Amino acid sequence: MRTVVINGVALEPRTDLHRRKLEALKSFVAYLRRRHLQDGIAKVILIGSVLEGNVSAESDVDLVVFGVGDLQSVRTLCAEVAFETGLDTGESVQPIVYPLNSYYHPTTSFLKRAINEGRIIYSMNETDLKRHLLDGKHRLASS
Repeated sequence: MRTVVINGVALEPRTDLHRRKLEALKSFVAYLRRRHLQDGIAKVILIGSVLEGNVSAESDVDLVVFGVGDLQSVRTLCAEVAFETGLDTGESVQPIVYPLNSYYHPTTSFLKRAINEGRIIYSMNETDLKRHLLDGKHRLASS
C-alpha cells in the first residue's frame, strides 16, 4: 500500500478503501491551502475510524478544526471545502470547528480525547499560534 503524505505527515493506509479516505483528507487540506484562507485555521486533527484504519464505505473523514478570529467564517470555509472535497472524491469529510483556546484548555471529554489520541494533520507555526492566543486574551481583558 502506498503511503499518503498530507502536509508532511505520512499516513499508512491499511486497505484501498482506507487509502481513498486518506486521499480525500489530503484533498481537503489542499483545498484549504489553495483558498488562501487557512489563516483562520490553527490546527486540523484527524480522529475516528479513518485515523484508526477501521473504515467502511460509509465512514466519514472526521476532523476537529481549531480556528482563530471569526469562527463563523472558519465554519463556513470548512463546510465549503468539505463540500468541494466530497464532489471531487466521493468521500464525506466532517470538520467540527472549535476556538483555538479549546485546544489548550479542553472542556469536554470529546476534545480531550481528540487532542490526546488524534493526529495533527495541519498546524499553524508556533509563533502564530502564540500570537493568536495572546490576541484573544488581550481582547478578553479589554472587554
